[in-house]
Amino acid sequence: MCWTGADKLISEDVTFVYSGGDKHKRGVGILLSKEVSAGIMSWESVSDRIITVRLKTRFMNVSVTVRGK
Repeated sequence: MCWTGADKLISEDVTFVYSGGDKHKRGVGILLSKEVSAGIMSWESVSDRIITVRLKTRFMNVSVTVRGK
């Protein structure tokens, strides 16, 4: 993932949440299906290598943290 900044992009079928730095060198992202993205409660760009997404599921809330190399 070599995009700069942090944002959430929504298309017809998927949602893409990403976090990158100031340069096009590092970054991390997570691709969520339409069904899963409907449960997004919040997301946080921790750094250019870590992103956290909080999801509301049927039985409990879930936090997913993605860490890049």
